[in-house]
Amino acid sequence: FVGYDIEETLRGTDITATGTTGDYTGQLVIAGSSVESLTLTVDLTTLQSDESRRDDAIRHDGLETDSFPNATFTMVEPVQLSATPSIDEEIEVEVTGDLTLHGVTRAVTVATKARWNGETIDISGDIPITLADYDITPPSRDFVSVRDEGTIVFVVQLSRG
Repeated sequence: FVGYDIEETLRGTDITATGTTGDYTGQLVIAGSSVESLTLTVDLTTLQSDESRRDDAIRHDGLETDSFPNATFTMVEPVQLSATPSIDEEIEVEVTGDLTLHGVTRAVTVATKARWNGETIDISGDIPITLADYDITPPSRDFVSVRDEGTIVFVVQLSRG
């Protein structure tokens, strides 16, 4: 899944709003012990939270998924590992790339964990973001206000294609 965590005040109560989707595609290129490239594209129109009104609202407010349906991450620097990982060995690496969200691209460095299980590679991590950096205006209504800082979270699985 790929998703978000963001603090909001809903009817006077502070909560952490979360939404996720499993609708993503990615490509990972590995040569020996070097990660040569990584791209990930997420269909934001399929994000779901515990509140259907929130999901409907982000189509035209905040993320504006009607106008900006996808988010992408593209690695910009290869990552050299100390050795080729063994099956089920978890490694931690920082990946530098470009995150495009809401039509705005910014450089980010992401602390990731990865594990090759013999068939797939599972990659997880999170990216702290400030909405204003991506020209996103946090929604604010009489009954809800959303903070400007949030986190993109991901646990993705890539298989040989």
